[in-house]
Amino acid sequence: MKKKPIDYVAFLHCKTPEEVFQKVKSWSTKSSESEHVARSVILDIHAKIEEKMKRILFLHLKKIVLVIKNRAENESYVQALEKTVFAMYFGQVYRLLKPSFDSFLSVELAEHLPALNSLRNDLAHKSIDAVEYHGKNPLRDFSSLAEVYVNSWAVHQELNEFIEKMIEDHEYYRGLGMQASWAGWKPPEKARIRKAEQP
Repeated sequence: MKKKPIDYVAFLHCKTPEEVFQKVKSWSTKSSESEHVARSVILDIHAKIEEKMKRILFLHLKKIVLVIKNRAENESYVQALEKTVFAMYFGQVYRLLKPSFDSFLSVELAEHLPALNSLRNDLAHKSIDAVEYHGKNPLRDFSSLAEVYVNSWAVHQELNEFIEKMIEDHEYYRGLGMQASWAGWKPPEKARIRKAEQP
């Protein structure tokens, strides 16, 4: 006999979605509404960056999946690879990609990316009072929250450029690197934030 599903909404003595959200929020956190929103936004920012990094790793590894005539079988190998990569933790993916990021000479990837990950870890493991980003608490300091947003936008821009140059047009970019190496020339570091662009 099939069990009757539990009505968890009724179990919480709620009737509407709004009542459920209020009940769950009251039990799960004592933060203010603005702190709660800021925390959710930062976690979402980190999740999107992590997803893009996994996409980079997947696109790179996909190139060494042998293409065979049986399209269904070939797709199963690609899907297995994608599932494996996207099941990895941020730290695992970052450690694999870091040497490539370092060679890309990007201030955004070298400085902002680890700082944003450290902030995410603070949110997951520390009290609200102990959360910090470059000396400020973005849950309570609006200027710090704005800095998180701008820096995360810059990271996204760099990851997009990394995909374009290192994944989609890798041979061309690798050729430039070889020419630079032979000539003894080192490309200058990129500006911290592009002046001509805005998020």
